[in-house]
Amino acid sequence: TGASGCGKSSMASTLSECVQSHNSNVALFSQDYYFTMPFLPYKERKDLSYESNCGIDFLKLISDVEKWTSKQITRITTAALSEEREQNIVDNIVIIIEG
Repeated sequence: TGASGCGKSSMASTLSECVQSHNSNVALFSQDYYFTMPFLPYKERKDLSYESNCGIDFLKLISDVEKWTSKQITRITTAALSEEREQNIVDNIVIIIEG
C-alpha cells in the first residue's frame, strides 16, 4: 500500500512480468479498477477520498479473484489429467493484488 502515484502499479507490473517469465500463471488485480466512484487521475482529485479503502468494492475484488483462481485450477487440472500425470496445481498460480 501507499499514496497515489508512489509506484505501486509500476512495482506490481514489474513483479507480474518477472513471475510470468518463470512459467507461472499470474493475475494482477489493481485496486484502481474497484473504486466505487469514477476513477480520476491523481492530478484531478480534489480530496483524499481515493486515499482510503472506504471507496473500494472489496466484494467484487474477492469475486474476481475467486473466479480467476477457479478457472486456472480447472485448466491446470484438465491438462494434468489429459497427460495422465499428477501435478501440484497450486504451485504455479500467483495472485498479485495491488493498491
